[in-house]
Amino acid sequence: MSTMSLPKVNKAFMATGVILLALFAVANVYAITQDFWWLSLLPAGIAMLAFALLKPVQFWLLLVFLTPFSLNVDVGSFGFTVSLPTEPFIAMLMVLLVFKFLLENKIDYKVLKHPITIIILLQLVWLFLSSCFSTLPLVSFKYFLSRLWFVVVFYFFGIQVFKDINKIDKFNFYYVLSMAFAILYSLARHSTEFFSHEYSYKASRPFFSDHNIYAVIVAFFIPTAVLYAVKGRTLKVGIFKGLLYYLLSAVYIFGVIASYTRAAWVSLGVAVMMYVALLLRLKLRHLLLALAFVGGVLIFSWNDIMIYMSKNKVESDSDLDAHLQSIYNVTTDDSNTERLNRWNSALRMFMEKPVFGFGPNTYQFKYAPYQLSRQKTEISTNLGDLGNAHSEFIGPLAEQGLVGAVLVLLLMLYAVHSCMQMFYHTKSERVKYLALMVLLSFITYYTHGLLNNYLDIDKANIMFWGTMGIITALAVYHDESSSTKELEQKP
Repeated sequence: MSTMSLPKVNKAFMATGVILLALFAVANVYAITQDFWWLSLLPAGIAMLAFALLKPVQFWLLLVFLTPFSLNVDVGSFGFTVSLPTEPFIAMLMVLLVFKFLLENKIDYKVLKHPITIIILLQLVWLFLSSCFSTLPLVSFKYFLSRLWFVVVFYFFGIQVFKDINKIDKFNFYYVLSMAFAILYSLARHSTEFFSHEYSYKASRPFFSDHNIYAVIVAFFIPTAVLYAVKGRTLKVGIFKGLLYYLLSAVYIFGVIASYTRAAWVSLGVAVMMYVALLLRLKLRHLLLALAFVGGVLIFSWNDIMIYMSKNKVESDSDLDAHLQSIYNVTTDDSNTERLNRWNSALRMFMEKPVFGFGPNTYQFKYAPYQLSRQKTEISTNLGDLGNAHSEFIGPLAEQGLVGAVLVLLLMLYAVHSCMQMFYHTKSERVKYLALMVLLSFITYYTHGLLNNYLDIDKANIMFWGTMGIITALAVYHDESSSTKELEQKP
């Protein structure tokens, strides 16, 4: 093409652009008059698509940073709720990553052979099968697709991002810093009500509709913030960022206290006990034997324990001491008694459908008939429309059957086992403390998971699967232990 024709091409390109913009403006005005405002987001969507294509890692990190500020929007015309801006972009990135994989056809078998990856793939297969036999297939398949894009984007792509160990630090920093802004926002709102217990349920809105999910994320990243602060030199974060982590640690600790979330407080106590166990160099089998012993004692003494607990009438309150004592009040504390009602309902559902369950994410729509009148509380409803089973382990029993629950337990055990092996055996101090922060973070999550479950929420999914990707990336690409086979052993 001659240089004389370039101006004509540029003019034709500009003219086409102007015509397209004019057509879009007209179409958008008409769409707004028809109460269809989604068309207005098209230019931003195209820009984000270009960003994802050209800079996928930076786009991924941007999604991590935006996560604490995502909002659930009811899309009335389509009949479902979507988390904006994260979920549409995560789904878009998953499609791009799948096309990229099909074009390049590169498989890292070291990642695929890692036990955590195998368990996650088995979970996806079982989710699909239980969705096929679901009592509400549309609900279950929507949940399956949601789980699929979180796993693809934040676990599998996350592992590729974390090949560069510095990107692990960036993932943690972006989430910790962004979440710190959300905590400060919540604290500012809470301070207007003098940090009252009653207002703690509302302080984190609109970004967190449930103060429990707010608290579990705050608790999850406290080990991360604290270890980056006290081990800044080993973790190579720099003096300025190390000092910033001290400030962030204070914000997080104050935030979790002001959340009045008992499960989050307990989870941090369990994380401290886990750290002590690591200092004693206890193995996972020792911890499991200790838990089995404690479980046996509880079962043997169950009647005496229930008699003792029934005497506790202390209910959750602004007084921190009373709030802590209310943890084991199973007689008058509505939060505790309703949780027992949900668990018992889930177990009855499991007994009816022990193989595939009622289907992923169906508990909230199906548990109402399985409530017993004597176990209902003041906050129970006959419709059974107040959420999930409140347990990361019992919920899957009702929704996915025995196999689904066992896979959840196996994933937890292998995640803990991998981190413990790296902490004990790696030659790299940096990997050692990264593994430690991940381990303690997951201990807070799974302790909280005994009483709640949040893997139907984008904020928890991104945190959970991204951090799970860190474990696998550390084990596959960065662990310098003399025996790499230890990670493949069963706990």
